[in-house]
Amino acid sequence: NIKEATFAGCDANSELTVYPNPVTDQSVVSIPDQFINGNEAELLIYSASGQMVFHQSVETSSGRTTANLFGQLAKGVYMVFVVDEKGQQSNVVKVVK
Repeated sequence: NIKEATFAGCDANSELTVYPNPVTDQSVVSIPDQFINGNEAELLIYSASGQMVFHQSVETSSGRTTANLFGQLAKGVYMVFVVDEKGQQSNVVKVVK
């Protein structure tokens, strides 16, 4: 059962944040302002063992994107981050499901 998560850019938002944490099927990923530039960014989620378990392009033009996210993942610890088209990476957020 896959649910939706919302990605939102906020004013004065300089770091990637995920809330609530522990994550739910409806957790919000707030993308840093420097990634809100009208282009796409890549949202990546890695397991604690270093395996990529989720990868999706997210539209950043409006600062708000919806994508299927944590609903498909097993319980565990994950690392979440965003990479833009230039290869710039956000901070890494550790989340628990």
